[in-house]
Amino acid sequence: MAKKKTSLYLVSILLFMLLLPIISIVVQAHNLHISYNWQLVGKWFLFWSVGIRLFIAGIKQIAQPEFTAKQIFQFKSEESFVVIRELGYANVCIGLLGVLSLIKPAWSPPAAIAGGLYFGLAGHRTY
Repeated sequence: MAKKKTSLYLVSILLFMLLLPIISIVVQAHNLHISYNWQLVGKWFLFWSVGIRLFIAGIKQIAQPEFTAKQIFQFKSEESFVVIRELGYANVCIGLLGVLSLIKPAWSPPAAIAGGLYFGLAGHRTY
């Protein structure tokens, strides 16, 4: 039986949306001797999942739209690259909002709403 190669895309999703937020939550709770609460959980999932993940994805989509087009969406035509770059700009903007919410906590609700809507709508495929 052939071994399936784990895609770098899947690894990055697990890293930014699960592992890094959990590590950050545990480290901060331990170092500051605070209890786990929803504000702490939200802060780090917002920073890593919405902020860093979308920011990096956006930079990648702007710089190399062919990766997203061919590897993720299986588009064959280069005509899609313009749309992928536009998606990249949107990802950078939402990602930056998520990153800055770490230093401007008042920005957390708008970043969470934008990121939650983005992931929810992007995850809901309609055919």
